[in-house]
Amino acid sequence: IEWVDRLAEQGFKGIKLHPEFQDYYADEMIEVYRSAAGHGMTVVFHAGRDIGYPPPVKTTPDMLLRIVDKIPDIKLVAAHLGSWMMWEEVAAKLCGTPIYFDTAFIADFIEPSLARDIIVRHGAEKILFGSDCPWDPAHTLEFLNSLDIAPNDLKKICGKNAAGLLGIEK
Repeated sequence: IEWVDRLAEQGFKGIKLHPEFQDYYADEMIEVYRSAAGHGMTVVFHAGRDIGYPPPVKTTPDMLLRIVDKIPDIKLVAAHLGSWMMWEEVAAKLCGTPIYFDTAFIADFIEPSLARDIIVRHGAEKILFGSDCPWDPAHTLEFLNSLDIAPNDLKKICGKNAAGLLGIEK
């Protein structure tokens, strides 16, 4: 928890965690997330399956819900539109929650109608543009443009939401 305090003191706006890579289950480090929330920091998770790691999945929709239940004021971002390759579960369990989703690494893997449904049901104001570098951000933007999302909502997704979440709005 001390490292979270140090990052906050240095002005960091948030932390990114990858439980698959870091080898823990997302709902096991509640005190770390509570500390980040106490500093107003955003916590970004790799969420869902990972192409490079075998099961079990270490950040599931249920785990994300447990985190939000224990820390209601957390600013939590679930990468890959809530949970990569677990989108039916995202639609059933996470749409409408206070969790933000990003659009990283989804374009070639999710049915466009399901992506649009999740974005509309969850609310465009809780979707953040992400490409998961080194993947092509233009490809992700092309995919979003193909979903027939209202232009104002697309502006939110492509920058306004992140600026608000990180407190960098003018």
